[in-house]
Amino acid sequence: MKVAICMVSLAAVLLSGCTYAAKQVLGEQAVPINPTKAQRLDTAKIFRVKKDGRTHPICQEDLDNRAIKAITVETVEDSNDVVADKISGENISFVLPGVTFRVPYYKTQVSGYVHKRALWPGNDDFYTYFRKGVGDNCRELIDGGNVLIIEQEARAKKSSQIFKGPVEGLAVGPGRLDGIGTEQTIRAPNNVTFGIIPAEK
Repeated sequence: MKVAICMVSLAAVLLSGCTYAAKQVLGEQAVPINPTKAQRLDTAKIFRVKKDGRTHPICQEDLDNRAIKAITVETVEDSNDVVADKISGENISFVLPGVTFRVPYYKTQVSGYVHKRALWPGNDDFYTYFRKGVGDNCRELIDGGNVLIIEQEARAKKSSQIFKGPVEGLAVGPGRLDGIGTEQTIRAPNNVTFGIIPAEK
C-alpha cells in the first residue's frame, strides 16, 4: 500500500518530524495513504495489497454472507475542515554565507473529509469477527497475509500535495533573491482515501 509522503530534512526529523493528516483525523493507529494514488478503500471491505503497493478488492462473494452483511458502517464525522500534514520546524530557517535555507517538505492536505467506521455484533474484535464470517477460500487469503480488512477509513473530499524547496534566499552578485523557495500546491484526486485503520489480530 502506498502511504502518504511527508518528506523532511534531517533537521526536521530531529525536531519530531511529521504528524500526518490521517493521524489527526483517525488517531495514532492510522495508516496514511497517499491520495495521489486515487485509492478508495471502503470500510468493512477486504483488499489484497499488490507488490507495487496498490490494492484491489477480494472475497467479493463473501460479502453476501450473513455475518458480513450484519456489519454496518457508521459515519463518525463529515467535515469541511482543511487538514494538512504538520511538520515540526517547517518555518525554521538557517543561514550560510550567501544562502538562506528552510526545512523542505512534501505533504498532503485535504479539504473536507468523511470518517467512517465499521460496527459489528458480538464481543470479538473486528479482525476475528470478519475472519469467522467469510468462507474457507477467503480465510486462507487472510491467513496468507498481504491483505487489508478496513475497520475505519478517512476519505478526502478534495486533496492536494504541498511542497517547498530548501532554498529561501540566495545572494547574487551585489543583490539578493528572496522567496525562491515559495510553497507550491498541486491538486490531487478528489474523493480518495488518505488514511485507514486496518483490522488486526
